[in-house]
Amino acid sequence: MSLRLMTFWTVPNTPHGFETADISRGLAGVLVACVGVWTFFPWLPIFLRRPISWGSFRPVLFLTLSSLLQVAFVVLVAKSLLTLDYSLRFAALGLPLCILALVLASRRKGANDLPRGTLICAIFGLVMWVFLITAH
Repeated sequence: MSLRLMTFWTVPNTPHGFETADISRGLAGVLVACVGVWTFFPWLPIFLRRPISWGSFRPVLFLTLSSLLQVAFVVLVAKSLLTLDYSLRFAALGLPLCILALVLASRRKGANDLPRGTLICAIFGLVMWVFLITAH
């Protein structure tokens, strides 16, 4: 099973007026780009050599691990090596990492060295896991 999107337009010779378009690589590219953006954003201060404590780095680390699992799953499904049915198995590992990143970031919310957007990016990570789980 690949990622498919229903496109609604009138198609000749089809009684229902819609067809399915295989956009597995295109949709996979969009999903990987989204995951990359909200993973890169918390890393930006680290790349700019801003000092950061271990306590503020941990949420970024757990968010990154969760994002790597998301990207691996999306790429494997796009290449038809896995089906969407495996989303729960990947989420069983990635979802707790993302929740841990969210909890750690919310505890350090007042810290000056916590990268901006870490809390919001962890929420986006949770939304992506929910999307991947419900997509199958």
